[in-house]
Amino acid sequence: MLFRMRRTVFFGHCGVVLVLLCTSAFGQGLKVTPTELRIFDTPVMVNSYESLGKPKSLLTFVSLHHNEQLGLRLVKEEIAVRGGTLVEVVSRSILKSEPQRYIHFIYKEFELCVDPNRIFSRMGILASLRKIGKGDENCQNNFNAASKLVIEEPEVLNAVDGFQAKLIAMFLPKKKDEVLVAVHNNKRNGSISVRSFLKEGDPEYDNNEALYAVRTESQNDFFMVSTNALFDKLFTNKPGNNRFNIAIQRQHPDEEEGFLSARCANMPVPVNYIIIEAMHRLNNEGDDHAFRQRQMIDRLIELFPAP
Repeated sequence: MLFRMRRTVFFGHCGVVLVLLCTSAFGQGLKVTPTELRIFDTPVMVNSYESLGKPKSLLTFVSLHHNEQLGLRLVKEEIAVRGGTLVEVVSRSILKSEPQRYIHFIYKEFELCVDPNRIFSRMGILASLRKIGKGDENCQNNFNAASKLVIEEPEVLNAVDGFQAKLIAMFLPKKKDEVLVAVHNNKRNGSISVRSFLKEGDPEYDNNEALYAVRTESQNDFFMVSTNALFDKLFTNKPGNNRFNIAIQRQHPDEEEGFLSARCANMPVPVNYIIIEAMHRLNNEGDDHAFRQRQMIDRLIELFPAP
């Protein structure tokens, strides 16, 4: 069934660097390079992983939200066995060691937070600082009148913007045929699913041009691609495990939200960009779609082998 709107919907089918070595669950090695970046005086660790003894890939994976551990674990396992690279942002609160969604930093005695997938434009940084509430991960962005004033200070915007400039330089592809792949997890009835691309007013609706939806697929499991060429690469009519929900980003998307996807699309030489989303049991809600997300990762590794 085919619906045409403004979009089309198909239903069918740096700092301190230390190099470490670790071993995956499959007995294969990964070289791990931790790099310490900073926002003001707060260190933020960013880990780079590269497979040992395996061919390089055209893919660079990036994990921005540290609480989305399912996708992170699966990529580590797959690149250890099949080759590839991964960059991981390690987000933790000041007092808690468990993985957090937001990057935490101290400024004027406030523990402030910013969403690492909303920092790739200055407008996005401000929007993220203003949106995060005092009940989110012990963030104090909007804790009281003083903290509300603090997040508006130019020094805060500049510090986060400087951090993102160093971060993005760690994973942006260097050649035009290389592909950046962001790995994410969501939860049932969460903020993003295939329906987001069809809901007028949603940022995903405004920045996307088309959606291919497979009836038998979970609405929580999908790819988003930055170009028609990437869609053509992933799309298949053949029955089997390689039929996925695929959204296509429109050209020159709005950068107001600070998404990495929009930044990549609007660079002087646009970056080939793919998002992998799959459901994960976040905050004790929903199910893990590990099997399906692993198939999605494997499919990309098959489609973009080392040249």
